Amino acid sequence: MPDKKHPDSPHEAEKDTAESPLQSDTRQQTREFLSPEPEPESKDQPVLTAEEIKALRLEEELRQFTGSEQYHRSSFGRILLTDGAHYLREMAGCYWFIDLIASYQRQLWGEKFQLWEITVNEDRSAVVICRRDTGRPPLVEQKIEFTDFPLKHYELYCVHGVILLKSEY
Repeated sequence: MPDKKHPDSPHEAEKDTAESPLQSDTRQQTREFLSPEPEPESKDQPVLTAEEIKALRLEEELRQFTGSEQYHRSSFGRILLTDGAHYLREMAGCYWFIDLIASYQRQLWGEKFQLWEITVNEDRSAVVICRRDTGRPPLVEQKIEFTDFPLKHYELYCVHGVILLKSEY
């Protein structure tokens, strides 16, 4: 009697799990995105540090948020975060920044729209400013002695007790 291949044999399993060229290309592109090899140094292109690469990736990821499917509570409870603000808090480890915004809400009670920005200096100190809108005088300005916030400058909104990215507005 001829030997029939059993559907559960290793040879059949290989056929089922073999990657198509498209799957292989996609997997390779994902690997390259997640761990890019440094490009050779050239006089025209500066070499980026690991922190600069992390910041560029975070900025790109944050630009993908254009709305929110759910709201997340801040440490203060009454303030809500959109998906994008929650992602920023988690990926940048900036719980303190969100908490700082939330801590000023009692003082800024009448301000329904707030533009919050953080600027990180070369010495890793920072300034956090809140304004009614771009170009308006500061309502709040707080100096931060040290931060590991990965972005040099970032702006977000607090509208009616919800902290959101500018791309989510």
